[in-house]
Amino acid sequence: MGDFQFWMFLAGLGIFLFGIYMLEDSIEKLSGKAFKRIIRRYTSNRFRAIATGVFTTAILQSSSAVSLMALAFVSAGIIGMTQAVGVIIGSSLGTTLTSWLVASIGFKVNIEAISLPFIGLGGLGLIVFGKTTRYTQISRLLVGFGFLFMGLDYMKESVEQYSAGFDPAVLVGFGLWAFILAALLLTAVIQSSSATIAIILSTLFGGLISFEQAAAMVIGANVGTTVTVILGSIGGNILKKRVAMAHLIFKSVTAIIAWILLPVLVYLSMTIFHFEDTPVLALAMFHTLFNVVGILIFAPFINTFTRGIERIVKVTPTNIEKHIQKLDSKVPEGAVGAFSIELERLMRQAIHYNTGVWNVDANLIVSLEPEDIKIMGESKAGSDAQFNIIRQLYENLLAYSVRLHSLSLPKEEADKLNHYLSFMRLTMNSVLSMQEARDNAGELESSSNPLIKSYFHKYRKNLLALYALLIKESQSDLSVVEIGEEFQKIKQLIKEHDEEVTHASFQDIREAKIEQRHLLRILAAQRNYYQSCRQVANAFRELLLSRSIGRES
Repeated sequence: MGDFQFWMFLAGLGIFLFGIYMLEDSIEKLSGKAFKRIIRRYTSNRFRAIATGVFTTAILQSSSAVSLMALAFVSAGIIGMTQAVGVIIGSSLGTTLTSWLVASIGFKVNIEAISLPFIGLGGLGLIVFGKTTRYTQISRLLVGFGFLFMGLDYMKESVEQYSAGFDPAVLVGFGLWAFILAALLLTAVIQSSSATIAIILSTLFGGLISFEQAAAMVIGANVGTTVTVILGSIGGNILKKRVAMAHLIFKSVTAIIAWILLPVLVYLSMTIFHFEDTPVLALAMFHTLFNVVGILIFAPFINTFTRGIERIVKVTPTNIEKHIQKLDSKVPEGAVGAFSIELERLMRQAIHYNTGVWNVDANLIVSLEPEDIKIMGESKAGSDAQFNIIRQLYENLLAYSVRLHSLSLPKEEADKLNHYLSFMRLTMNSVLSMQEARDNAGELESSSNPLIKSYFHKYRKNLLALYALLIKESQSDLSVVEIGEEFQKIKQLIKEHDEEVTHASFQDIREAKIEQRHLLRILAAQRNYYQSCRQVANAFRELLLSRSIGRES
């Protein structure tokens, strides 16, 4: 065996992970309503998701690549966990086409031939379309996809001499479990179940191992592909980790079932399908059969399986709410105080989401706590993943508020709680409104028309000014009267911002500087944007009113 090329392997891993990052980031920025609608339509139910996994893998000849794309789509919020699990389950059947091709015509996938066109076209696109946001993101997607394959190829090549020198015949004296383990490890190392299966088929064709031993190796290779997806989830958010776990459990359970049914599946492959004289085709049939069995077992229970994964890989309560784990009925004032601290965390997270929709750096306005940086920092600003984190915190706080209401609270604390509940509701509504504005914001930002893009920058400038003012006011000790006066000024500022954009857009349409469709896009973004601004301003007002209760009593 040759030497292990460490630096090539490390470079491959780096290129692979960078490709994953570019792929996810470009998908996130391209994910307008039309794009989401297409992806969601083809994965709208478990059967469509499975079929998409089958056909996509059959075309790309890589279940790992399809599974990694599922990771990217989940991370970008394009599809949910259930759809991603369906795609992954389907990919296990699609990859069996490789076995049939290798067994029948000796087909061998040339990864380099796949990666270079993607990188070349994407790289040229980045230069040619550098000023056009949408085409730039499409080009980055192509480059990312190419890097993904190139990284896999580097990792595979770094250990190629090892795999070339591997002779399954040395395992003949051991039990079938040794063949499963060997194929699992080989696939994990060379990052390609197709390459492992090609080795198995060659060895079987040469008569060096029995059909049962070859079948055991195919089972092991099937599990070994999980390593690629696990690598792809490194540094990812909780959704990516859940998809990787689902992939691991599905492959492992399918392997166990195939092991239990090994005599039956061997009999079906060799005898019932009449491949006794062509063992390599029988092995391709075996590979197909046990993956079909896995799909038949998991498909009816995808929703249940997904819920189980969410229970296994979950955000721990301390990651969501830090101060309200225990409710001490003997000290209700302390419970309300802890609740108020969590509400301020909710606001900070909401600010990071709302500003992220418009590509404003929220750290210019307010900083997150270290634990929130860890949670929110895993996801792109303004993404569905961040929205889900905020919604989870909101739901937990809502449940906690119900428990607070069951306590006998002093009047001051009860009054504070009423303001807190209004604050919480308005804050969440501001996030929901900004989520509605997100797709239109993306369309404005990605427009090739500089005038249309200027509206995006108007919104950003106004949002930064408003949030900076709200944070400044929240740090002041104001009386109830002063709060009313200050927030009348803030409402007037929001109204002026609203009228500024309305006047400019109608002026531009009258002067034929923009088209009717552009006006509709601007107004659609404006409606949700200013609704969110009004809601967040009212939320801050409720927060300040709650603080004034103790001071003015």
